[in-house]
Amino acid sequence: MNSREFFNKYPSLFHLFYQQLQQITSTRSLIESLSSSCLFAILLILHHLYPSPLDGIDCSLTLDKLLPFVIKCEESPLLHIREHSSKALLVLIHHDQYSTIIHQQINQLMKQSKNNIRQNTLHGRLLQINAIFQSIKKNHLQFTFDLSFHLEEILSSLQWCIYQNKCSLTQYCYLELLYNIHRHISSNELIIKINEYINYILKNADKSTIGIEDLTRILTRLIIRLENVEIQSKLFLFVEQNYVLLKQFY
Repeated sequence: MNSREFFNKYPSLFHLFYQQLQQITSTRSLIESLSSSCLFAILLILHHLYPSPLDGIDCSLTLDKLLPFVIKCEESPLLHIREHSSKALLVLIHHDQYSTIIHQQINQLMKQSKNNIRQNTLHGRLLQINAIFQSIKKNHLQFTFDLSFHLEEILSSLQWCIYQNKCSLTQYCYLELLYNIHRHISSNELIIKINEYINYILKNADKSTIGIEDLTRILTRLIIRLENVEIQSKLFLFVEQNYVLLKQFY
């Protein structure tokens, strides 16, 4: 069922969703509250809808009103809330808004440093950006950077996501972002930077942290995509070491 059909059938739910999302995301303490059953239920329902081409005609039920609140869910300490917010986000935006939201989210990341962004927020924001990129791929759309954005500046501003970040899960999400960008933009500098990151992670990654399997998977995809034969042997050793650690753990 599309969003317009759903909320026309249950208009009271739209106003309930709006009130609850507004309240829960009004402060960081509420977003970080562990009592999240209501928020999870709302996100779950939203992400099982799909956008209607007529959405927005009735201004009282336009899903744009929910958008800023769902984006704020990126700050949740709960993994399943961050994951479902990235899925619900796709219901609230049209294809022609994809590039704008990606630019806004990347711009927010560039304004923050390692010291003033929490890992949960970093992970949630990257999840939302990558979810949009996946929808772009699924719908055979094209992404282009706004003229005000410079890839070199993005790479420079966000390199801390690899070099000063020991969390495998957010390293994985950042590399997936670069993978998605590389699918749309041809850049030698991007290729060089990705290869630098791959070498660094294969040498320095903590192989016992959460997200190491996801990180290994994106490393494999990047090496195959870039056809980097020289790094393949390092990857095989990295995977073998992970396998030994996993056997010990389980």
